[in-house]
Amino acid sequence: MTPLGPHTDNAPPLALPLTFFVTGLAGLLGALVDLGVHTRNLIGLAYGSGALLSATHLMTLGFISMVMMGAMYQLVPVVMNTTLWSVGLGFWHYGLFVPGVAGLVFGMLVLDPALMAAGGSLVVAGVAVFVFNMVRTLAQATIWGPSGAYVATAIGYLGLTVAMGWLLAWNFVHPFMQGGVFIPVHLALGLLGWFTFTLIGVSYKLLPMFALTPARAPRAWWVYGLLNASIGVAILGSLMGIPDVLGIAGGFGAAAFACYAADVTTLLRARRRRVLDAPVLTALTGLGFLPLTALFAVLADRGVSGWAIVLYLFFFGWMGLSILGYLQKIVPFLLWLHRYAPKIGREPVPRMRDILPETWTWQVYLLYGTGVAAGAVALVAASKTALALALALAGAGVLRLMAAVLQALLREPGILPPSTSRSPFRTSG
Repeated sequence: MTPLGPHTDNAPPLALPLTFFVTGLAGLLGALVDLGVHTRNLIGLAYGSGALLSATHLMTLGFISMVMMGAMYQLVPVVMNTTLWSVGLGFWHYGLFVPGVAGLVFGMLVLDPALMAAGGSLVVAGVAVFVFNMVRTLAQATIWGPSGAYVATAIGYLGLTVAMGWLLAWNFVHPFMQGGVFIPVHLALGLLGWFTFTLIGVSYKLLPMFALTPARAPRAWWVYGLLNASIGVAILGSLMGIPDVLGIAGGFGAAAFACYAADVTTLLRARRRRVLDAPVLTALTGLGFLPLTALFAVLADRGVSGWAIVLYLFFFGWMGLSILGYLQKIVPFLLWLHRYAPKIGREPVPRMRDILPETWTWQVYLLYGTGVAAGAVALVAASKTALALALALAGAGVLRLMAAVLQALLREPGILPPSTSRSPFRTSG
């Protein structure tokens, strides 16, 4: 255990997670551009269109999965007191996964079944390498706790999600099953299993660290059980063709998110840093989009046209804001850890907040957050022009973050006097 709290000596090389993070931001930007050019398809939820299929998978694979995999490479060894089983396999995973996503997305855009199958196969191969590497890493872990259970479960759901996605892609080329039955299964495994389990599990570790709170999350295991119940019931209802069962699944999911929100409230009330900075506020704003997502899901289920905004709020609101918020904490922490932690006690070092200055993070929050909120209003109003402008504003926020990360990599922040440079988390001085 280091003075920083987690087992930071176990961290992998900086290049591994950072490569995934930067590529993930490019994937998010690509999804925003795709939807901005094809606003009509999003407003009408023309899911069979190549543009919407490609944007969806840029978001799910190119952004969310990319960033989450990079985060796991960094956080699993640090949090669970182990070492990554193979750094080399991490780069092999990247080398397979990125061309696979590119081929799959382009194949969907032009509706080329052969390219979709080839790209999808590379994605499956890359995920298989990742899952193998992480399973071997988890097998060495000496510290588990709720976050470890969430991560391990999420990895299992990832394998099932990608396997189901590959079957659906193959079914598109050579039909052999009723794909419509398995699409809800694919969505439940991916949205609730892989994405939500990862984000909640990681947040249970990151939020106390970055908000400086000593409290624990008392309902973490309740959230874990309720989420699993929601996924299981949703899959069972879909496979058995019983739509009413989905309401039960939604009830379990709502209860899980209510418990999670209560845990976040508990953690924030005990925080030592009273003023929330922009990255933490960004992540919390993402959590605030969850009730809106649930509200529109209920309205859509009752016949009100709104599934487009449900998916939009889930991906760009809940997932997008949460991930961008935590990224703005993880990236400077990684840079501080690798560049300056070994110098503590020997020479002055900067604070973590000086590596990614607060003015930059506020710009990201305002641009991306305003763009996402404006996009939701434009979707409700079914205005293509307003939606395009909102997505462009959100894209500007992503570009600002990419530029900020590049600046942080290339610049040397100001150095504080030795008396105030012992921890990356200090806010004084």
